[in-house]
Amino acid sequence: RILSPRTRTGAQGKLLLWLLWELVRRIVRHALGRESSRPPNSDPDTDRLTSHLYTRLQYPRWFHARRVEGLWMMLRQVNVAERCPGSAELAHAYSVWGGALALTFPFMWRRGLRYVTRASLIYRELGDPRGEGHAASMRTCVLHGAGRYQEAVESADEAITILSQFGDRWEVGFAARNRAV
Repeated sequence: RILSPRTRTGAQGKLLLWLLWELVRRIVRHALGRESSRPPNSDPDTDRLTSHLYTRLQYPRWFHARRVEGLWMMLRQVNVAERCPGSAELAHAYSVWGGALALTFPFMWRRGLRYVTRASLIYRELGDPRGEGHAASMRTCVLHGAGRYQEAVESADEAITILSQFGDRWEVGFAARNRAV
């Protein structure tokens, strides 16, 4: 409640409206060429924290079949994170959004791959190899959605190699599971 707006939960109809609202905001902002516009009263630290919190809230919703709620949170996270250009929060939002797009809507795999590629570039610029490993793991999801299985295996191998160096068992397990698929 401290970070507004509140997390949207509840009836599917309301969630669909909030999802549509975030999508319209995104389309309008991109149509006007303002990919990283920050509202005048927006605080960068609050935006980074909000983006991080959406990251943590979306995982349980995604894996517990609350897809509409999870999609809304991911889209909201990307919209908020774009106020923080070049940040780890933006890279994470792009990588997760890219994977979610390709897995939920396989016909959008090219767009998902563009998001994951942007995430990799941001992580590389930040000197964050763990982030690059996460982006490689999400690239695996995108390539699965595209039906490009051999490339998906190679991307998963890259993710497992990088993430194993950091002892991140969750991300290594996620990449290994996607490799096995």
